[in-house]
Amino acid sequence: MSWGFITSFFTAKTNLLWAALVSVLVSSTISYLFHRREIRHRLATEYEYEQRKELRDIIGLYHGRLLSAGNSLNYRFWNLYSNQDKSWLMVRGAYDPKRYYFHSFVYRFLAVGVLMRQFERKAIFVDARIAEQHDFLFLKYLATMHWCLTDVALFQGLAYDSSEDTDHFFADAFRGYCDTCVQDSNVIEFNDFVELVQKNRSLDPVLRFFDSLCRKEERFRWDRLVVFHLLIVAFINTFGYIEQRTSRAKIEGIAEEIKNREVLANLIQWLPRHGLGQDRESKMLIRTCRKVARMAEQIFPADGPTSAGPVATGHSC
Repeated sequence: MSWGFITSFFTAKTNLLWAALVSVLVSSTISYLFHRREIRHRLATEYEYEQRKELRDIIGLYHGRLLSAGNSLNYRFWNLYSNQDKSWLMVRGAYDPKRYYFHSFVYRFLAVGVLMRQFERKAIFVDARIAEQHDFLFLKYLATMHWCLTDVALFQGLAYDSSEDTDHFFADAFRGYCDTCVQDSNVIEFNDFVELVQKNRSLDPVLRFFDSLCRKEERFRWDRLVVFHLLIVAFINTFGYIEQRTSRAKIEGIAEEIKNREVLANLIQWLPRHGLGQDRESKMLIRTCRKVARMAEQIFPADGPTSAGPVATGHSC
């Protein structure tokens, strides 16, 4: 670089010098901002991808097992509706191993609960806000099923003492019951479960919940379990296989098992609050419950009995 060039550079017009400096600063700033934005976009994209992949992996881990356990419990519910007058669940505290029907019913119920609980523990750290719609629906159904078993809002309008877990489960206690039925990170085997309830009395509240369960009783636990059944079949219809599907006519038959109109009304009201009511199956469930509720209203006017089915007599099954 010659001395003449240096001299001419420093003797150039000031405005040209400033223009060059401003141009350099602006271009550098814009380049920096674009680069920073690019990095942030890439990190956000990677984060979303990882979160979606992690949630999808968790769903893949429990999808098949939940369908299998749910379908098994689904069949048992249908068996109960057909045979509930035979008093197969009336054991009256005699939880000895010979009570196969009773123990297997509780076991199938808890098997679904265990898988729901395990999924909850793994998915709690996943950012569900960026989940794919179908994956997010999976979370919504399981959360609603947990709500169904533990929230007294399902009995709003009924004379129920919410301070006692007579016909519902306290949420944290239910999680504890499910955790008790885990062995080597899997649902405990049936024979081990039967042996467990003989030695470990911590599951007695669940056993008492099913003990002498009957449609004709004046308690509300029957309705809670029927709602749970409705949610299970809606879940299976959404995520299961064609051969596992339950028809609309059969779903209506399940809803007709609910005795109290208030429970139907509360279910209809709360499903949208849990993010359900937009997918096909939950829409159909809401329409079906409304239809059954209207039919019950025609049979029992508002100033008549609250039962949507035969009036509770208090007699044992």
